Amino acid sequence: MEKPIQMKIPAEADAPTAARETPGTAAERRPFDLHAELAGIAKFSKEELSNTTPEERIAEKRKRRADFRETLGGAKRFLGGVHAEMEKQILEEGDVSGARERVEVLEEMGVITPEEAGKYRDVLDEAFRAQHAVTSFYRDYGAMPPEAVYKKLFGRLPYGKVDVIFGNISVEVACNDIRDFGYIIGGYLGKNANEKEDEAAAKEIEGITTIPTLLPELSPYVTAINKAILTDTDFKAIRAARIHEEKHVADLITEEGAGEKFSHPTPKELFLMNEEERDDFFRRRAKREIFAYLKEGRDIASIYTKLASKDGGAYDYYSGPIELIKLRMGGSNEEYATNRLEARRAAYEEDVRMACSVVSLLQKKGFSNERIIGMLQHAPLIKWKKEYMRI
Repeated sequence: MEKPIQMKIPAEADAPTAARETPGTAAERRPFDLHAELAGIAKFSKEELSNTTPEERIAEKRKRRADFRETLGGAKRFLGGVHAEMEKQILEEGDVSGARERVEVLEEMGVITPEEAGKYRDVLDEAFRAQHAVTSFYRDYGAMPPEAVYKKLFGRLPYGKVDVIFGNISVEVACNDIRDFGYIIGGYLGKNANEKEDEAAAKEIEGITTIPTLLPELSPYVTAINKAILTDTDFKAIRAARIHEEKHVADLITEEGAGEKFSHPTPKELFLMNEEERDDFFRRRAKREIFAYLKEGRDIASIYTKLASKDGGAYDYYSGPIELIKLRMGGSNEEYATNRLEARRAAYEEDVRMACSVVSLLQKKGFSNERIIGMLQHAPLIKWKKEYMRI
């Protein structure tokens, strides 16, 4: 069986390779049982109860809580490093089996708990499914011209030149004609009814992932790059878009492994959601975008500016199709609906601001972006401040 080729990135865009970061210090590398640690804070032996005063026990519990926080922080720092190394092994090396062996070794050494090892195995099971889907597609269609691959995925031949690149867990379709990327966007939005509307939307978007295709088993792992607005000579922008979209695929795999299925609703599905469901979706989406932009090397201030924008663009989640939701929120009372929508937008912006502040603080502590992603990967965006207090 032929294997997918490694994703090629123009040499002009290559940055100096940083030193490989170790997952954690020796003091951090011990299994951490949250429930046992918490129970131990208030537990005293009969001898301790007999030989200490209530005031001394209160002081001891205070010390134990401080020790607990330090131990918990060490565990989170270490596990963040494990996740970063595992993701690197999957994305850059395509070595799912090697990542699985690493988890087995860490568990056997007593470095991670069986529960933690089980979570990693679930993620790696999803990574294996992605790799198998991409490998099978490459085996069957990898020799076809890129235009034929586009048709196989989306049902029609492209207008312009397309490039297809097979990565370790993804298939990238790079479109040189705005109409071809617009057609993909139209499918993503559940329409393809108006080519001009699709093209207008495409002008705002550099890349996209989790795209509906004619091959549902492959769809979660298909990414598209809009080279029509990224020129061939703009190697840095093309490289960043590739890193960004492949990070989305990696996050999808992590979420699927954790039983947290992530899907992009159509405007109609978004309309039918209740307010809490929409707010949760927008925050999950923002979390993914923060990770993807960190992965490509964007500074956190520009990430916040992009996600808090009110320009009606791709990241202005509380505009566009959301205007229709006003009707559902307020009926005929447009002023009431507008105020209610703005209040929810303001709460979202504050949560994104706090999340970006946490990232900034962790960067100032010297953590790499990959390590930060690993530490925050399994926490909802609204709980990042709490996670920071534990690190």
